[in-house]
Amino acid sequence: MRWPGWVATSLRSSRRRAPCRRRRVSSVGVALYPADGMSVDDLLRAATTALHRAKAAGRGRYQFYLPEMGEAARGRLEGMNALRRAVRAGELTVFFQPVVSAVDGRVVAVEALARWSDPILGDVPPDTFIPLAEMGGFVHDIDLSVRQQALDWLARWRRAGLDIRLHLNASEQSVRRPGFAERLLVEARARDIPPDRLVIEVTESVFVGVDDGAPDSLAAIGGAGFGLAIDDYGTGYASLNYVRRLPFTMIKLAREFATGASRSERDREIVRSTIALGRHLGMVVVVEGVEDQAERSLLGMLDADLLQGFLIARPMPGDEVEAWCRAYGGLTTEERG
Repeated sequence: MRWPGWVATSLRSSRRRAPCRRRRVSSVGVALYPADGMSVDDLLRAATTALHRAKAAGRGRYQFYLPEMGEAARGRLEGMNALRRAVRAGELTVFFQPVVSAVDGRVVAVEALARWSDPILGDVPPDTFIPLAEMGGFVHDIDLSVRQQALDWLARWRRAGLDIRLHLNASEQSVRRPGFAERLLVEARARDIPPDRLVIEVTESVFVGVDDGAPDSLAAIGGAGFGLAIDDYGTGYASLNYVRRLPFTMIKLAREFATGASRSERDREIVRSTIALGRHLGMVVVVEGVEDQAERSLLGMLDADLLQGFLIARPMPGDEVEAWCRAYGGLTTEERG
């Protein structure tokens, strides 16, 4: 049965022919009567469950409903509802992971990371609850909660004389909201935080099915004076065309390359060429996922700018950051450029 694929392709093609030339990628969930439900409501629930599975597998796909999806969907729904309640109650917390210079080890920045501890589910990892929020359409609320808490911490550290940058993750949902850069600027100014003390990280998924809004929003972020980073570079969809056209100031090379560089000449060349690309474009290159001294030494030899990973430090609560930074070896160092 090939018609679901034809539907997805037709929807994508018709969008591309629209006068505004917006690109859309469509996913399709399919439920069949009577096997998957006897009522319209049952069939819609089954089709929606299949649609979520299709989206999880990658955009532009289709998925038929399977009976085993029902139990998994109920578990996801319970988790989603618990997470939504936690976000509304302000129960998510923020941890911070340091970013240090590969040259002298001085602390340059910290990245704000969401954490969720549920009384019943326990500590739920971000790679579990962030997809739930994306699926439920409220990941923007998590971004906002994390951002407000992290900005408050940064303002407190600055008053104590700790001058480091703060990296904030922005979901595709947040980036595409009109006025994102303007709101961020207002929030920073309210805390006397200069825009150049903030780096907004976006993953490469923001470039999939990109419409008129996302590039404009990214340009506005750069135009307001904020740093702009491509996160997990090398694992997604970013092309050099976007790197060239948009005001990115930083590339964060995915953690797989930190591990691979010490094992594979091919991965070493990818890291080396990415660092060279960043240097020629005036961009800072961060390598994530550094976990042992051998990786750190090799990345230093490859001329990486900044490093982040468990070897440096695990994510920590805000009240430990200042003491850790002072004990580790310095308050800050200026990033190249």
